[in-house]
Amino acid sequence: MTHEELQPQPFILVQGQRVGLGALRRDLIPTYLKWRSDPEVLRGTGEASQVPTDEAMQAWYEQATSPGNRDVHFTIYDLDDLAPVGTAVLVRVNQHAGTAEFGLTIGERRNQASAPKPPSSSSTGPSRSWACTTSCW
Repeated sequence: MTHEELQPQPFILVQGQRVGLGALRRDLIPTYLKWRSDPEVLRGTGEASQVPTDEAMQAWYEQATSPGNRDVHFTIYDLDDLAPVGTAVLVRVNQHAGTAEFGLTIGERRNQASAPKPPSSSSTGPSRSWACTTSCW
């Protein structure tokens, strides 16, 4: 068996044209830690001086996946190869009002010729990671 055959296939809960959302996975904790340790991600989350530890990521995973947690966490997958590329979270979900706030962390930015690019981006440049949060109404 190859390394790729040993990797668990993600269960995609929500699917768009290019990405899908699936549950957080324990086997991806090292990947989540790598993304959350990236200086651009830290800057985007406003936590530039707080690089997480392995223990902190383990605790985050346990809290995020606990049955009592009211936030909804996802892993973002590139549908071309089902590679994890980031995380998404819905917080302060108000089902009655139909509102929530969401956050995105893009840890693996992919260069694709067909993808629309902002004028300053380059298809030959380095991968960049970023994170943001916003309110949605």
